Amino acid sequence: MRWTEIEEATMDKPWPRHAVASINDIAQERYERLKGNFSRLGSVRDAQGTTFDVEGVMDDMPRFYAVLDGQVAGYLVLNNLKTAPEMAEVDMAFILPKFQRRGLGAALYRFVLSKGITIVCDETLTKGSRSIWEAMVRDPKIEVTLIDYDRYSGDAPTERPLADVKQAFRSKSFRMVARLR
Repeated sequence: MRWTEIEEATMDKPWPRHAVASINDIAQERYERLKGNFSRLGSVRDAQGTTFDVEGVMDDMPRFYAVLDGQVAGYLVLNNLKTAPEMAEVDMAFILPKFQRRGLGAALYRFVLSKGITIVCDETLTKGSRSIWEAMVRDPKIEVTLIDYDRYSGDAPTERPLADVKQAFRSKSFRMVARLR
């Protein structure tokens, strides 16, 4: 079964576990299919000094692909918030295994911030995204704040600077917000 057939059959359903294509093939095929709509948006550099082109589209669902020699190394798909169009939540983020732990994910997040988009996340963080948020908290060019709220009390949320990502996980319910200083 080809990936396009799987995608058409599962448009609004979770990804099927039985899909035979690897995630690398899926990312590359999706990029190949959509790249006619993309433009080169800039470049990012990982911690090892490798430069990746960033291609994508900035529309109601911005997509950013890190590409090295025509091969996808990783991507971010954002969801613009309806209540605040200048803010977006990361819908999907993936870095191919051979490019993980090199700072490429954090570089893509910084690239999105440089485009004037504020990134928002809630308490559902994966191990990889948590490490990216930890890197952003340490970056002096990025302001990360914590919006702390209790979803059951009805009290107004409070926003305060975030010194450590672990501080966020001690809250009952929270959102972290990142923007350039």
